[in-house]
Amino acid sequence: MVAELFPPDERRTSFHEAGHALIGLRRGLHLEALQMEPLPGLAGGTRFREPIPERVPLGPPPEVRKYLEGWIDVLVAGDEAALEATGTDDPGRAHADLQHALRLANHWVFDHPAALAVVVDAHRPRVRAELYAEWATVQAIAEAVRERRALSADEVHAIIAATGPR
Repeated sequence: MVAELFPPDERRTSFHEAGHALIGLRRGLHLEALQMEPLPGLAGGTRFREPIPERVPLGPPPEVRKYLEGWIDVLVAGDEAALEATGTDDPGRAHADLQHALRLANHWVFDHPAALAVVVDAHRPRVRAELYAEWATVQAIAEAVRERRALSADEVHAIIAATGPR
């Protein structure tokens, strides 16, 4: 199997980024690129046109919450995909993603730090189920980014189209 030819860290990183990319696209975000090359302080990266919100966006509360929850799904998807692929958890790698997710959850769970983790953890089963339902797509994206080192949005969309409908 191709996946076993790569070092474990690269395998973990490729699945982590593939998880972010697929769930981000499923949440309506616009993917720009996916890469394996190290970024400052990171093993790889997934870039969307929309930056991770640092403040609450303007709009009706239900729409804002849906947008923020979509981003929480994207942020936990990386760790969930890597965990599914490798069978091991690596909390150190997912720390930055978790911190972003907790900041987003804080926009509707005020002053209850324990509740923040509950909000974020509540997203994990749904995201895990979505990733598992499209596992062939996650694998194809992960293998492609490992082999090519970077993928454009068009290349990711082509992989998704080739691995079948949602």
